[in-house]
Amino acid sequence: MYGEPDVIFRPAIRQLVPHIVVVAVVLVTALVLRDAALVGIAVIGLLLVAFMWRRYGTVVKDDGIVVLGVTSRLIPWSEIEDVSELSQAGGRGVVVKEVNGRRTLLRAPRDARIAPDPDYDEKRDRILREWAASR
Repeated sequence: MYGEPDVIFRPAIRQLVPHIVVVAVVLVTALVLRDAALVGIAVIGLLLVAFMWRRYGTVVKDDGIVVLGVTSRLIPWSEIEDVSELSQAGGRGVVVKEVNGRRTLLRAPRDARIAPDPDYDEKRDRILREWAASR
């Protein structure tokens, strides 16, 4: 674990397809209706999807897990009490429980029927192995 390169998990582009479809429908509707405000909303939606794809994710480092989002937060391995899988509403994700009781659902990896990640199990297992090795 120590000395190895960081492992970065991001949403796969195929997982953003549902978001892209919704934004595309809004954009087409806005263009048909010639509604400038709705076009602006659709463009903002496209920018948000692009931001999610490039910025959101999880980095597994030697010293802990970094949750990437609008801001980034390092959760040191020493502050992690448990790492588990959360299954709900047709989706799965990895949850980190900190010693202070805070629970954080990682932004990646995620798996869902509507936005599947075929490598989810491998990614989840990698995080679990790194956490176990840090204990």
